[in-house]
Amino acid sequence: MFKLRSCSLACSLDIKKAIDSMEDFRNISQKTFDRIISVAHTKQYPKDTVLYYEDDAIDSVHYLLHGCVKIYKINKFDNEVIINLYATNCMIMNSPPLINYQALVSKHSYNNIFCLEDCKILSINSESFKEIIKDDLNLSLNMLDRANKLIEDQEHTININMIYDAKAKLASMLSKRPNIFNDLNKKVISQMLNISQETLSRNIQKLKDENIIGIDNNKHIVIINEDKLNSIFKME
Repeated sequence: MFKLRSCSLACSLDIKKAIDSMEDFRNISQKTFDRIISVAHTKQYPKDTVLYYEDDAIDSVHYLLHGCVKIYKINKFDNEVIINLYATNCMIMNSPPLINYQALVSKHSYNNIFCLEDCKILSINSESFKEIIKDDLNLSLNMLDRANKLIEDQEHTININMIYDAKAKLASMLSKRPNIFNDLNKKVISQMLNISQETLSRNIQKLKDENIIGIDNNKHIVIINEDKLNSIFKME
């Protein structure tokens, strides 16, 4: 389903190096750094692990250092509705996904969180982390930036699920998260876009026929005309 690019670190990067390289912790004081280290740990989770079910108690914020997780809900018809997919690897350490930001404002999970592949996750005790954030202005500003990015991500999800037609959904996803189309299969992507696999394939072909996207020698989708791609969903 999901293939990670080769990781030269083999997920052996220690916790201090991980935190020191992350944008969320840039320009923090040494004291703040040491306090975060004292309440943080990394752990590997095997494929098919459920990190949380909706409404489970949570006591830590989680950064995905390596692997792929699915954030989803179950609707009243017992169907799975994908809220988001996060995929990364240890070679991309500056901005790993924060997969449960709600742990900073709630003691219960808003969603189900599921490991699609083996994952390495950095966990920081949420109550301690909130106190540390209060005491370091740079960390507070960094986390505010993170919150703004998450809000933009949520707005994007709302647009995909409630406003855009199938072609605009595809164009928006290609524009904002093109690597997903090269790392995940069509079944997962169609679930995330809330369209059928047939509709997904048909609209990919439309974009190819319009010379907006193409396929490279590695059979990866590449964007040929970014302006035309963006105009599809900006017109909606």
